[in-house]
Amino acid sequence: MSFAVKVTTAFDNRDINAIAALCHEDMVFVDDYDMHARDDWLAIIGKQIEDGSMVDFSRERFIVADRRDIFAMEYVRDLEGVPHRITNVCLKRDGKFWRFQVNRVPV
Repeated sequence: MSFAVKVTTAFDNRDINAIAALCHEDMVFVDDYDMHARDDWLAIIGKQIEDGSMVDFSRERFIVADRRDIFAMEYVRDLEGVPHRITNVCLKRDGKFWRFQVNRVPV
């Protein structure tokens, strides 16, 4: 199974265990000036799954890259009523998310 299928299935199913399995032990998540270690980021995602606030990653989803060392995905999400193209870029180590960065651009 490709990494892209694993990622989209885990997030679409809101499966925190599958999401955790995609994350390298040394993963770092960067969102603008916020940075979270793996366990902190997984706690945030887990809370969002529980309270129903987790983002829908399927709207206009496009897999930009699914290679041995990098995974990149775009999707559209409304932020304050304005559609934004969100790009998630993940460098991979040992076949898992290692460095994970987000970019948001209004469309």
